[in-house]
Amino acid sequence: MKTTNKAWLVFISFILVMVIIACSCGSLSPATPSGSVATSTQAIGSATSESTHGMAGKWEETIFNDIHTIVWQNDGYVVVSTIHKPAGVNYPITSQSWSNGVLTWTYSVPGGGEDTIKTVSLTPDNGILSVAWSNTGGNAGTFIMQRVP
Repeated sequence: MKTTNKAWLVFISFILVMVIIACSCGSLSPATPSGSVATSTQAIGSATSESTHGMAGKWEETIFNDIHTIVWQNDGYVVVSTIHKPAGVNYPITSQSWSNGVLTWTYSVPGGGEDTIKTVSLTPDNGILSVAWSNTGGNAGTFIMQRVP
């Protein structure tokens, strides 16, 4: 199967999973791009210090099978690692920023490309972090990450 066909298959599968989740879980609230969120979620930018309900921790996303580790450091969030679970490969983080309550980071992937992730909203009670992503291949989308131990 060609790489573009695989990418479309993954993208369509992701959309199907999101539709199933949205239809089966009435408590999910859609995030807004500005970082402000509905009442069941909190704006990430409201953090002035890390708390037990903050964004620090390990976050798993099952679309690309990566685990992202975020810590609170020097009055802001920092990504310290992005690990591809199946291979145990730590993708090098090439840039990141914490600005106006939004954490954005870019990391290199095998083959010379880069992926960028930007936080959108945090639902601390459910351990859900909503993010937007894009890559150097021109693909983009959104997905959720689940907090893991």
